[in-house]
Amino acid sequence: MKRKLLILILCLLVIVPTLAGCGSFSVNPVKFYNAVVAKVEDTNITRQDLLSAYNSYGYTNYVTNGGQTVAEAMQSTLDLLTKRETLKQYAETATLTDDTTKKYILNDYEINEMFAEVFDYFDSSFDSYMDKAREILGQELEENEEEEEETKYTFSKYEKRANITTSSGAESVSYIDEDMATVPENYILDNSFYSQHSDIDTIAEELYETYVYHYDDQEVYDKAHQLLVQQLIKNNRYKRVDGKAMSTDSDDVLVAEFKRAYENAYTNAYISKIRTTYLHNESIDVDYLLRKFTSLYNTSEVKYSLSASDYNSDMLKDNVSVLYHPTSENADTFFYVYNLLLQFTDAQKSTYSALVSAYENNIIDESTYNTSMTNLKNEIPVYIRDSEGNKTLSTYTVADIENMLTTSIVGTDSQKLVAINNLIYSYNEDPGMFTGKTPYVIGLENSSMVDEFNEVSRELAEDGVFGSYEGTFTTYGYHIVFYAGNALQKINRSDVNSLTLTKLSQTYINDLTEYSYFDWLFDTVYPADVTDDIYSSNNGYSEYEDLLMSDLSNSYKVTIYSDVLKNMTKI
Repeated sequence: MKRKLLILILCLLVIVPTLAGCGSFSVNPVKFYNAVVAKVEDTNITRQDLLSAYNSYGYTNYVTNGGQTVAEAMQSTLDLLTKRETLKQYAETATLTDDTTKKYILNDYEINEMFAEVFDYFDSSFDSYMDKAREILGQELEENEEEEEETKYTFSKYEKRANITTSSGAESVSYIDEDMATVPENYILDNSFYSQHSDIDTIAEELYETYVYHYDDQEVYDKAHQLLVQQLIKNNRYKRVDGKAMSTDSDDVLVAEFKRAYENAYTNAYISKIRTTYLHNESIDVDYLLRKFTSLYNTSEVKYSLSASDYNSDMLKDNVSVLYHPTSENADTFFYVYNLLLQFTDAQKSTYSALVSAYENNIIDESTYNTSMTNLKNEIPVYIRDSEGNKTLSTYTVADIENMLTTSIVGTDSQKLVAINNLIYSYNEDPGMFTGKTPYVIGLENSSMVDEFNEVSRELAEDGVFGSYEGTFTTYGYHIVFYAGNALQKINRSDVNSLTLTKLSQTYINDLTEYSYFDWLFDTVYPADVTDDIYSSNNGYSEYEDLLMSDLSNSYKVTIYSDVLKNMTKI
């Protein structure tokens, strides 16, 4: 818990620096809150800094979730603050072995993310105070009735995170350099500004001048702005900078808060940079990766050899993790299908349900039912998606799409697969086709899909012709289902006995996206989100950070003023 907390996201607003139950002061509050409780080199951590941190996240994480006493939680919060400050100071000044080249340099993407964190904080703060302003002004709170912005789906191959190289028969693995990743075009600021200004006050002012909060009601915004400024003034009423009280001018107050938010984001950015630099510079344990896959394969083989029911169940939950396919008679035969859904409107869903009910209750005959369903099918709106993922209503009918199939789904299995993919990314309304690592998995006996979908899928599987297709209705709309082959054993025992990472990288889980068993294994052992998962991975970072902090304790002086800390819990 402590380790993950090193990356801190500010809460909506600094909480007024008092502990629950704090009464009137018998001492001067200005002196009390500005008393220094700790120092890292020449950087002070005051009682106000500590109390704000404790109220913002220390109490929840250490007392509520960690079961610590208030005194213990206060100490844990202070340890966290001193550790963050130490790591930040180290990252700012660390150099490579030539003693001149900086070791940690934020790239454009990381700078952009740092600025975004500041703006996200202010967006959240203003959102909160806009609601408070509406209440004060007697207006109804806005309900989230706005339609969510539609997700734009575009086709892309799996973005590889690591490279395998072989030298003299020995394999090695390295991260693909993040600096080579595509930098977002919508910079919050021109990042050249960051490289030209190291002064935090200047950057805070620039962030304040650049920030725009989007709102519809000027009166509500003005009130929210007033409330936010008032709260910030209250929060900082005892704070002193160079012995002077904080300005209560509206602009100055907000600039000061931008400075605080930026300092937090800046520290986060450099702590993250230490982590990512470590991962990219340290050698990745090839032997461990091979042992890990072998262990997972052995576990899969034993589990499913003993229990066909487990195999049948797991194939429907996460077929990618099923590395062994048993041949016992109780094990189901699974296969893949692609789905192109042309979706009903709400009114058409009602019409469909009414037609099905009328037919099942013998109110209409089969001929009338079939004619009505054909008419309904060709009334379904067909949307087309461009290469950027933008979707617009087309002039096509479902019949037009079906006619396209006869000329598109031809050639080799690979050519058919590309054609199916192009059709799905152009016309499909089923989001599952865009987000899954594989097509849908269905068994001859087991499935999580609806009956109508299963029926046509199994008919296609019995014929066994790759790329064959059939249409069917469900309550969602009209589905065109494509058969994409059986779920076969791709990695055999003989492969495992002479396993190489190169072999895994050449064996695709999804041929279309070129997502391989090596990619899956690497993502399992070295998760992409290092902020959340780095400590639970077998990458050695936890030990590295402990050793780094031990080494830094000899270079960076941390002073704790125990008497000041002791009095924290007595107010």
